Amino acid sequence: MPVDVAVLQLAKEVYLPVIELHIPLKEFMFDISKAVDLNSLSTEEATSLLKDAYSFMPNPVEVEIAQRVAHIRIQDDPQPTPEAKRLYERAIKHAEQGKYKRAIGVLNEVVKHSPAFADARRNLGMAYLESGNIAQAEKHLIYALRVDPGDAWSYLLLGNLCAKQKNDLQTAKKLYDKAKALNPDDPVLLANFGAVYAEMDRVEEARQCFERAIELEPSYPNAYFGLALLQNNRKDVKAAMCTLESLFLQSPSADRRLQPVYEQARRLYLDLNKQLAEESHASMMQIAESRAQDLKNKTGVPIKIVEDNSLEPVFAVAEAAWRHKRDYHQIRYRKIALAITPHLIAHELEHLRLEEEARSVGRNRFFATTSQTREHAIRSISKYIDKQRSKGYSDNGITQVTLELIAGLTRQLHSCPLDMVVEYRLYHNVEDLRPSQFVSLHSNHSQSLQVLKNKDIQRLSPPRIYRASVTLNYAYTLFVDSLYSGATNYSAPYQDSGVFSTAQKLFSAWKEVMKEFQPGSEYALVDEFAQILKLQEWFEWKPDDTQTSHPEGVTNPQLLKAKQPATVMYCLGALQRFEKMSVEQIFKIGSEIGLLGTNGIDYTSPDPRHTLKSIPGEMFTGLQLLCLMYVAFQIKDPSLDLGLDFGEAYEVALKLHKGKKS
Repeated sequence: MPVDVAVLQLAKEVYLPVIELHIPLKEFMFDISKAVDLNSLSTEEATSLLKDAYSFMPNPVEVEIAQRVAHIRIQDDPQPTPEAKRLYERAIKHAEQGKYKRAIGVLNEVVKHSPAFADARRNLGMAYLESGNIAQAEKHLIYALRVDPGDAWSYLLLGNLCAKQKNDLQTAKKLYDKAKALNPDDPVLLANFGAVYAEMDRVEEARQCFERAIELEPSYPNAYFGLALLQNNRKDVKAAMCTLESLFLQSPSADRRLQPVYEQARRLYLDLNKQLAEESHASMMQIAESRAQDLKNKTGVPIKIVEDNSLEPVFAVAEAAWRHKRDYHQIRYRKIALAITPHLIAHELEHLRLEEEARSVGRNRFFATTSQTREHAIRSISKYIDKQRSKGYSDNGITQVTLELIAGLTRQLHSCPLDMVVEYRLYHNVEDLRPSQFVSLHSNHSQSLQVLKNKDIQRLSPPRIYRASVTLNYAYTLFVDSLYSGATNYSAPYQDSGVFSTAQKLFSAWKEVMKEFQPGSEYALVDEFAQILKLQEWFEWKPDDTQTSHPEGVTNPQLLKAKQPATVMYCLGALQRFEKMSVEQIFKIGSEIGLLGTNGIDYTSPDPRHTLKSIPGEMFTGLQLLCLMYVAFQIKDPSLDLGLDFGEAYEVALKLHKGKKS
C-alpha cells in the first residue's frame, strides 16, 4: 500500500510535543527594570510583542489573549535530547570547576539541540553572570523564564543581578518575592532574601531567613556567612564566631562556585578572633600568668616573663632553669601585637611544662648540634657548596649562609613536632585563649608560606634543605587544618609542592604518637620525623645531666668547668668586641668559627694559634674561639644549642659587661 505523505506530516504535527503556558499579561517579563503594560495595548499589539519575545525559539509560537491572560503554545520538547543531556552534564562540571568560558560554549550547543531546556538556559545565564557578562546573563535568564515561568531559580539569579550588579535593591526584592512565592522553602533563595533584608536593615527578618535556610540545608555556606555578618554588624562577635564554627564543622561543598564564600568566611573568622583577642588582651594575659603561677606551684621553680624586643629570629623563647644554671625559668618574648602576645607566652610555658613532665619520669633530654653533626650536614650538601664556589662566592659568604641554613633546618626539625604537641594541648586545655592562639598561628603560617612562595629562597637554597623545610611546613599546616576543622585551609598552597606523601607521613606519625602520649614522647617523635626526612645525623640528644662526664666532640664538661674563669673573661671580651657590630657581622664571625669546629678546635692549649678571616691580624686560643662563637649565637639565636656548657659563665660576663657600661 502506498504511503500517504500528507498523513505522515499530520501525524508528525499531532505527536510533536507542545509546551502550553498561561501567563497573566501583567506578569509577563520583557525587561527586569522596564515594565511593559500589555493590558494597555490592543490585542494585536500585545500578541505581536509576545510573539517577538519568543523569536529565540526555532519553531513558530502561537499566542492567544483572552481575559487578560496570554495563552502560549510552543512547539518544542521541554525534555532534553540524549545528546543535549550529555553535553549539559559536561557543562555543569565545567561550571563547578570555575571554567565558565568552557561551560558557556557547551551550554550554547545544548540549547541548539533542545531550545526549550529551561535548566540549560538558566545555567547559561548563571555562567555569563559568573564570568561578568551581565547583558548576556540577563538575556538568557529571561529566556529561561519564557519557557518556564515557574522557575524560581531564574528569578533568584535575576534578583542577584539587580542587587549586586545594578545596585537596584527595589527591583531585586520584587524578583526575590516572586521566587519566594514560587518556592518558599528553598535554602538558596532564603539566604539571598536574608541578604536583601540585611541590606534594608530589616534585621529580624534577615535572621529568620538565614536560620530557616540553615535548618533546611545545614551544609549551605552562604546562609551561615550571611548570619555571621549580620551578627557581627550587631556587635555580637561571639555569636558570629559560633555561627562560623558551625559552618566549618559541615562537610565543604565540592562546587567551585561556593569556594569564595568559604574563603570569605575564613577571613571573617580571622578578623573576629583578632578583634576578640585585642579586646580581651588583659584577661588573656592573666590566663598566661595564671598558668605560669600554676607551673611554679607544681614544680617550685619561679618563672620570669620578660619583654625583649631584640629577640631574633624567633618571637619568644623559654629558658629552662636547669639548662641555664639558674634557680628560675625565664620566658623572653617580642611584643609583636597585642592579639598574639598571650599565646606566645602560653606557648613557651607549655614547652616548660612538657619538659618538666619528661624530667619527672626521667625521660628528658636535650636536642643539640655539635661539630660532628654540622660536619655531616655540610657533607650532605657538598654539591650545593661546590656549586656556590664555582659561581665565585667567597668562602666566608658560603660558610655564613651554609651554617645559617643548617641551623635553621635543625631548629625547625626540633620545633615542628614539639609545637604540634604544644598547640594541641593549648587548644584543648585553654579554651579561653583560643582567639589569641588562632591569630598567632595565622601569623606563623603567613611567615612560613614565604619559604614556598619566594622563588629566590628556592633558587638559592640547597635542594635537600629546601625540600625538608617545605615538607615540615606542609605537615604543620595539615595539623593546624585538622585542629580547626575547616576554619583554616593552610595546606592548600602546598598541594602542588610535590611533598604531600612525605608531609602526610609526618602528620600521621604525630597522630599515632598522640594516641598514647606519655611524658617524653615528643623526643621520640622528633626522631621519627628525622628518620622520615633522613636527617637522623644532623643532631644528637644529650642527657639532662650537665654535671655528668660526657666528653664528646669539642665539649668535655669537666675540662671546660675547670676553665670557667677564663671562659668568663673571654665571653666578656666577646661582648665588648661585638658591642658596636651589626648582628650580621657578629653572625659572620660565629659562622666561620662553627665551620672551623667541624675539623676540631683544640681548646686545651693556652697558646693563641688560630686565625679568622673575619677578624684579620689577630690570633686566638681555641677556648677564645669557642667563647666568641657562643656569644655570637647568643646574640643571633639564643635558642640554638651548641653543645657548650657556657651558660653560667656567659651570665657572669653579661653582668660584668652591663656593670662596666653603667
